[in-house]
Amino acid sequence: MVEWLSEEYELAINYLVLRYIKSEGGDELIARTMIIPEVEEQEKVRHKQRKGWQMSNLPGNYNSEELIKILIDYLSQDKPTPNRIRKILLPLCLKHEFVAKEQIIEEFDKQGEQGRLESLFGAIIKEWGYPPRDYLRQIVEYKKDATGNTGFKIIEEYRNMIKDILEEMKK
Repeated sequence: MVEWLSEEYELAINYLVLRYIKSEGGDELIARTMIIPEVEEQEKVRHKQRKGWQMSNLPGNYNSEELIKILIDYLSQDKPTPNRIRKILLPLCLKHEFVAKEQIIEEFDKQGEQGRLESLFGAIIKEWGYPPRDYLRQIVEYKKDATGNTGFKIIEEYRNMIKDILEEMKK
C-alpha cells in the first residue's frame, strides 16, 4: 500500500518497522527497516523539486577560478549523471570537435552502462538544460551540427581547462 501510494500519488510516505533485538552478549538493539529505501525516497524528492523548471540554454558567466572549483565539485559527485559526464561525455568531446548523440550512446554501450541507453543520454540532456547547471553550458554547447545531428561541442577556450580538470581528477 505504501509503495502504491508513493508511486501513484507521488506522496512523501513511507513505513518504518522497528524491531527489538537482544544479542547473545546481552546488548539490546533496535533494528530499523524502511519499506521504501531512504536513497530512493530522497531521489523522488529531488525529482519532484525539479518538475516545475524549464530547460535553459543560457550559459554561465564564471571567471576561470570559480568555474574550475564549480566543475570539480560537480564532477566529483558520486552520482550517475556527473560520473557519465566526467567519464564518457567530456573525454569524447576532447577527442572530437563535435560529438553526436549516436557516438555518446555507442560509448555508453562500450563502457557497459546499465539501462536504456537512450534514457541515459536523455538524463545528460536534462542536466545540460537544468537552469542551475549554467556552468556546464559555459564550457560545452549542446547544438545541431551542419548535417542536423544534435550533440555536444567544447567551447574552444575551455578545452585545456577541461583536459586539466579531468587529468587532475584521475589522480
